[in-house]
Amino acid sequence: MENLNSEAADKQAQQRLNEGSTWLTIASVVSRVLGVIYIIPWMRWMGDPESATAANALFNIGYNWYSIFLMVAVAGVPAAISRQLAYYNAQRRYQTGLRLFKAASGLMIASGVIGGLILYLAAPILSVGTPTTNVNDAIQTIRSLVPALVVLPFLSILRGFFQGFQEMKSSAISQMTEQIARVAYMLVAVFLLRRVMGAPVSDAVVQSTFAAFIGAVVAILTLGFYYVRNRAEYQIPKDFVEEGEYIRTRSLLKEIILISIPFVISGAILEFLNVIDTQTFRPIMARVSSLSPEEIVNQYGIFGANVRKLVTVLVSFATAISGTLIPVIADTYTREITEKRAQGTSNKTVSLHKTSGLIEHGLALYALVMLPASFGFAVLAGPLYQVIYYQDAMGEFYLQLSCLLALAQGLYFIMMSTVQAMNKQKQGMIGVAIAVVTKLVLQYPLLWLFGTPGAILATLSAFLLPSVYYFVILNRYTSLSLDRIAERVWPAVEAVLVMLVVIIPVVYGVRHFVPVLHTIGALLLIIIIGMMGAGIYMLMVLYNHSADTLIGQEKAERMRQWLGFNR
Repeated sequence: MENLNSEAADKQAQQRLNEGSTWLTIASVVSRVLGVIYIIPWMRWMGDPESATAANALFNIGYNWYSIFLMVAVAGVPAAISRQLAYYNAQRRYQTGLRLFKAASGLMIASGVIGGLILYLAAPILSVGTPTTNVNDAIQTIRSLVPALVVLPFLSILRGFFQGFQEMKSSAISQMTEQIARVAYMLVAVFLLRRVMGAPVSDAVVQSTFAAFIGAVVAILTLGFYYVRNRAEYQIPKDFVEEGEYIRTRSLLKEIILISIPFVISGAILEFLNVIDTQTFRPIMARVSSLSPEEIVNQYGIFGANVRKLVTVLVSFATAISGTLIPVIADTYTREITEKRAQGTSNKTVSLHKTSGLIEHGLALYALVMLPASFGFAVLAGPLYQVIYYQDAMGEFYLQLSCLLALAQGLYFIMMSTVQAMNKQKQGMIGVAIAVVTKLVLQYPLLWLFGTPGAILATLSAFLLPSVYYFVILNRYTSLSLDRIAERVWPAVEAVLVMLVVIIPVVYGVRHFVPVLHTIGALLLIIIIGMMGAGIYMLMVLYNHSADTLIGQEKAERMRQWLGFNR
């Protein structure tokens, strides 16, 4: 009976991981797709391709520094809250969890105000050396993000609250409403400024970045609505008496700050690496290449802004899975460790089978989603770049290379989130240090050897090496099985290979006979090949049963029967 209960708990944990990942994936994809689609009119309303690329580069300069400040202001508290709420709920210490949330909310409000003030005052210093032709434009762009920086920490803590209760739907819907409001405001503002009023490009960029504040306010209202509607689920029963020693509010704040520090540093790794590109790409390329200053700015705009926006769609799949992993693994790991301690055994000497099973399940989800998405993007890189921006061989190549980067980046987020969910914060920080040092060490030699692609390769290495380190750490504590992981990942690899064998000849055949596609033609090619590739991949994962991991065995079995695979 105990084994049956254990198996049921394991399946329930995997089901929560699947459902949470599904909701966050849908939200991430919708948000990222909107974040890419808006670029089509946004770039065209900005003017000629050169002006549009410069506008995108200016937009990216503001967001790079804003992202760093946001990570510091948020300080990893939402992820830490998500983990700690799951931890306290697993121990049935609901009152302690709610007091922790209230204390952290006050901390986040103060952090947002202080962070916004510092960003406003530091904007002139941060703008020095950035790849733009007018420093004043960079200053105004950075300062336009101050209102968003003030309110977003509170929004983040609200999402951490919902995710701590493993309620991903509300958090996911708030992400979608935030992006819809942001994009709507941005496009209306840019159209009026550039097409109606003929305002400078910099003014349109400033309003585009200010749109982040509009989106944040709408997201807060969305979460407020869901809290009011479902508040009974978050209330503590009247007769409930919490067991265990009372933890003072000051101790709770100290606890959340200590736990959140690794979350903020590891969560900001992408922004750190992007800032390294922002601050070092121009001076290094000026020294090691024969490109003019305008060509350097243009190439940075292509790989550092244009391509990076497209790649965020891919990475959103992995971040959705990693965001769900934290509370689910924290809950399972806490329960399993508690059981081991009750039996008088140490988690350092006994394999944690439930936790390792969830980790392997998370890696299987990662492979099932990220592999077809990344390689599909790479095959369609040319048409994708043309539809969103304009036809450009350089942009196509950088996008293809960045698809490989997305795989390494996604794997890093999965492994890092798992390490932190198990409260291995020291090891998490070592992985971050490995990433930053790798990027700094490889940036100059790879730019010297390969030119602009060297920056992408340096970032890829910076994500890959700590992922290997994290795997070694997880294997030490949970006894992961490489054989089991390979067994669960290989069917996805097999399905992707079949997909590529079919779609690559079609894409390159069409582009060979029609070398110059109109934008509408490129869009049709994306739709047709996308549907063809997705169909082939789904048939393969249903046939080899790897789809069971993604949609559940019962649903997959019904689909196989409908398709006649079981006959």
